[in-house]
Amino acid sequence: MIARKNDWLALVTGNCVIWRGPVESPLLTIAITKLIAGVLEKNNLTGSIFTSFAGGSELNKAIVKDTRIPLVSFKGNSQVGKVVKHIVVERFGKCLLESDRNNAITVQSDADIQLAVEAIVRDTVGTADQGLSTCHRLEMYWIDYVRDMDPSL
Repeated sequence: MIARKNDWLALVTGNCVIWRGPVESPLLTIAITKLIAGVLEKNNLTGSIFTSFAGGSELNKAIVKDTRIPLVSFKGNSQVGKVVKHIVVERFGKCLLESDRNNAITVQSDADIQLAVEAIVRDTVGTADQGLSTCHRLEMYWIDYVRDMDPSL
């Protein structure tokens, strides 16, 4: 997992980010956090405004229930998302859910077509076992090119 757009939006608007990385790869979580902390510190910001925790469902429950966390951004399946939303709203918090098949690839008219095709194939086929991170929509803004496109692509 790489920090999502919501993390960057939170930081840009002056908020701290607390995130739980993938349970299966705690070293990746540490590495990403250190990398981002280094970038923040080089820009005269304290690295602790982007904090990570390693843990599973117990940590998730603690984050969702903690009233000191006013906004919970959750990415996962819809069934768990409903539970998260219910708990957060019950404590008068706000919830931003990214659930099931929420991913799209947008290709602009001036895009490098070969690079776009490679990215589309990788994100639709290469991550198919991950379900939530797989591309499910393709938004194309290059209709003239598509009309003349080689069907074998």
